[in-house]
Formats: sequence, C-alpha cells, structure tokens
Amino acid sequence: MHREPEAGLLQTQLPSWIGLLNDSAYGPPSTVSDRQNADSLVGEPGQPIYNASNGLEPDVDFGQTDHQAVLEQAPTSNLLVTPAGATNESSGNMAKVLQGLTSDDTFGRMMPNRFDGRLSVKGISLGSIAWTSPRLVEGIVPGEGLQKLGWQPGDNLHHVPDRLWRTLVADRGPDGKRPPGVYRRACSYCLSNASSKGDINTEKLFRDQSQPQIVRDFLDRVRSVVWSRRIFTIEASEPVFGLSPDDAEPGDMVCIFYGCSVPVVVRKHDDHSSVASYQLVGECYVHGRMDGEALLAINVEELRSSTREFVLR
Repeated sequence: MHREPEAGLLQTQLPSWIGLLNDSAYGPPSTVSDRQNADSLVGEPGQPIYNASNGLEPDVDFGQTDHQAVLEQAPTSNLLVTPAGATNESSGNMAKVLQGLTSDDTFGRMMPNRFDGRLSVKGISLGSIAWTSPRLVEGIVPGEGLQKLGWQPGDNLHHVPDRLWRTLVADRGPDGKRPPGVYRRACSYCLSNASSKGDINTEKLFRDQSQPQIVRDFLDRVRSVVWSRRIFTIEASEPVFGLSPDDAEPGDMVCIFYGCSVPVVVRKHDDHSSVASYQLVGECYVHGRMDGEALLAINVEELRSSTREFVLR
C-alpha cells in the first residue's frame, strides 16, 4: 500500500518510506490544530535519541527504472525527503527514520537518475506483532493495554512495573535523556486515578490544574509519546512490548535496520512478486531494544545469519 501525496504534489503514489507533513505531531505547518500524532522518536538530524542498531553501518540501495524519478518532479518543500533538513515536526516518517542511512547529502543526490521507488536496506527481525491495543485516541491509555504491560487493577501502587511506566514515556524524558525516577511515582498516582474501566485519561488529568507538577510533567511526556499510537506485543520466547504506529496490525514485522536509531514496523506486500517487498508502516518503540540490546545479545556469527535484506516500496 503506497502513500497518497498531499494536495499540490504530483498526483502519483509515493513509496511508503517517504513521509508526509500530514503525519507530523500537529499536522502540516500551513494549519493550526491540536495534537494529531505523537512526537517522532528519532530526534533532530545528527542528534539521535536512541541507538537501536548499535552503531552498525547502513547498507542501502535504491532501485532503478526506465521512468523519471517521482521526486525530481514533486515540490520537495512538501515532502520529508531530505534527512539533513528534517525537523522535529515529522512524526513517524521514513525521511527521519532513515537519516542515519544517508550522508549529509539529500536523498535526491543519492538516488539514481531513474528511480522506481524501491529502497533496499539490511537489518534483523525482532518478530511479528501478536497483539495491538485499540488506538490511543487523544492520549487515553486503555486498561487492557496497561494489563499487557504488567498492571492489574488492585495491584500494589508502590510496585509499578518498570516496563509499564518506561514504555509510556518511551524510556526518555522530554530532553531525550533517561527519564527521571519521579516518573514512577507519577505513574502510580495516575494509576490510582484510573477510570472504572482501568483507563488512564492523560488529557483529562493533565488539564486538571490541581495535579502535582511532577504528575503534570509525566502526563505531558506520556501524551507526546502515546498519542494515536498502539500498545503492542511481539511473538517471542520472552515477553516483548512496545508502542507502534496507529496503522500497525497483528502479523506485521518489527525490525531493526542497520544505521537506524529506532526499530520500525513493516508489512509484507501480498502481490505474489518473485521478490518479497514490504510497506513501511512506521517507527516504533520496543522496550528493552532501543539502545542496541538486540544486537549486543548475539555474537558475530548469529548476527550474520540473522541479517536479511528488506525491499521497501
């Protein structure tokens, strides 16, 4: 499934790994709106927040065709295709996710003159998504999602699971550094104020000015992380949890591409092509896999045998 271009662009289908400004946290710059999506997990160019691929060098190849490249014709001011100039408004777009896969040159300089929309990258699979929560609409964290993260109604509020509160803030503070320890206590407070169904309404709690400041700081961070994402689990020998794009579905694959700072969700195209290809669904947070842990846990031979090529289009 390809992305449709925004109004004003060349009317053609774009590869899934080219992000649009409509996907940014507050929508395109030409509009003024409330939050629409979570903030990107990638960070500013040259200042990654995470290191999921443990500093491994990227291996990238662009496909070629006899047709003129779409990107040579489209107005690039509306496309997020220049990693060196990406901004923190670009939530979930591959232009930012792939900033580590390119030099300081733009995508246009790296692409062949004739480009068919395919981008081949190498990496490893962390497994397939087994379950997703409903979309976290307006920052409401559903009780069933909290249960998947290890919390049951009636549990001891003094023993909030690490994987719960850390996942809700993507294991970072608003400055991109490790989250402050008071977030655990703030999370406990929010759990004690959950709805009768066990949901945490972060927006409602945040708008209550009587809340302690540490709670408001925590809620503000949670809103920026979970908004319109989904809590998910991965099929694995041990529990693996995270936050996915809202378009993610059970059966999608979670991968770490070499050179990328964050994991991504991809979906195999069901077109019976002789060469398997994938749609990029978007970036994701995988608890315990954001700082190279998945690659540090295997030796060189295991890494070599686990490495595979992913053709994105």
